[in-house]
Amino acid sequence: MNKWAELKPLEKDLQVDGRFVDFETDNSRVSPTRKILIVDDEREIRELIRETVMIDNFEILEADTGDTAYDIILKEHPDLIILDVKMPGTLDGLSLTQKIKGDPNMRNIPIILLTAVPVDLEQDSRLNPDAIFYKPFSPIDLLDRISDVFGDY
Repeated sequence: MNKWAELKPLEKDLQVDGRFVDFETDNSRVSPTRKILIVDDEREIRELIRETVMIDNFEILEADTGDTAYDIILKEHPDLIILDVKMPGTLDGLSLTQKIKGDPNMRNIPIILLTAVPVDLEQDSRLNPDAIFYKPFSPIDLLDRISDVFGDY
């Protein structure tokens, strides 16, 4: 008898905590999809961040200007914004951060700023990002910070 004939086909059920769970029908163990908005005028930076966070259940939104990002924020209500400081348009990263943190409906959205230039957070109390990363940044450090923001990641 062929030794492979004795093997059962892979099943969709796994035993968890002493019981079998059908992961196709039991969504209680699946974390909710979270939206991350990546805002940077450099396509390569957006791609790097997208590739970094693609390892989990995230929906990735992208914008190349602060103006476009603001429209997306109003429509999509992202769970996290990763935002470049220097961008073209009427809203750079600092202005957009102030606008978001000054709005009672959006102020709780975590913001991670990315910048190649020093940022003086003391200049304005409305500028209150949850983290700042200086370019070039470590994708692993960014992923760790995203984990901290979401807590259960």
